[in-house]
Amino acid sequence: MKLPEVPQFTEDEINTAIGLARDPAVLKAAVEYNTRYLFWEELRHHPLPADARSVWALMKLLRRAQAREIVFAGLHFPYTLAMQARRCSTISTRPQPAASPACWTPSGTTASAIS
Repeated sequence: MKLPEVPQFTEDEINTAIGLARDPAVLKAAVEYNTRYLFWEELRHHPLPADARSVWALMKLLRRAQAREIVFAGLHFPYTLAMQARRCSTISTRPQPAASPACWTPSGTTASAIS
């Protein structure tokens, strides 16, 4: 199985993405697709107000700005709440055994039990 290619960006492409953030249509698309936490393979097939690479670069910048970090055994793991929400919604749509919770909520119930 071939892994999907994810764009890597030059400094010029990042600067272009930052400039595109001034365009309300581009910023709206980047925020909307980040809320849905689309992956590159999904995003590049959607209609966009700018080229897909630039919108993706802006999305990555927005994700990094909102990221939190967990440190475990000296390793740093960034995450965003949107990333966690997508994981929980993806897992909770699959049937789950009662003894294997899909995603824990703060109250201690599982997301699959809620949905």
